[in-house]
Amino acid sequence: MNDHGLDAEHVRRLATILGKPEADVAPTLEKIAKAGELELLDYCTGLVVPTTISEVRANRINYLLKAEIELPELETMAAHLFQIPESAAQRLVQVAASRFAYEWNDSFKRAVKDVLEKAEWIADKANRYQLLVTSSLVRAWMQEQIKATDKPDMEDVKKGGLIRLQKETYEDLCGRVGAKKVPARAK
Repeated sequence: MNDHGLDAEHVRRLATILGKPEADVAPTLEKIAKAGELELLDYCTGLVVPTTISEVRANRINYLLKAEIELPELETMAAHLFQIPESAAQRLVQVAASRFAYEWNDSFKRAVKDVLEKAEWIADKANRYQLLVTSSLVRAWMQEQIKATDKPDMEDVKKGGLIRLQKETYEDLCGRVGAKKVPARAK
């Protein structure tokens, strides 16, 4: 047992859920413990009083995000936490994001910025960027932002969470969240 009362079984289960080696899950366990602590304190002091299971789930997701669990990891974790399919978990996270939009703003912008700053330039005839977008919320936000402009739409690569963006679309999205642009380089 460690300081938070988490034993080897907790570590093993979380490693399986996240698809990470057991040695790499300690920081996530610390964040989960912090989220649980905050949630319990708010419930005990009456600061938060959920009346439905939907509110409990939305609040639990919110506490996990407040504890700095990243969005892609949060979507996977929610599926296992509530023992529901990943598509249903993504909807739960979207509901929580809508409900707590103001509180999530900084975390969300950080997630979008992180995706954009890890883009890879593809020097081919189309001159595009390739990005790995594992969060359905980040993908939906990007699609919404692109549709509100006259910029070319994203291309779904059909391989995991990979998408491609034309240079002007990529630069526009970077400008919206203050992301450092990956330079376009010829190969």
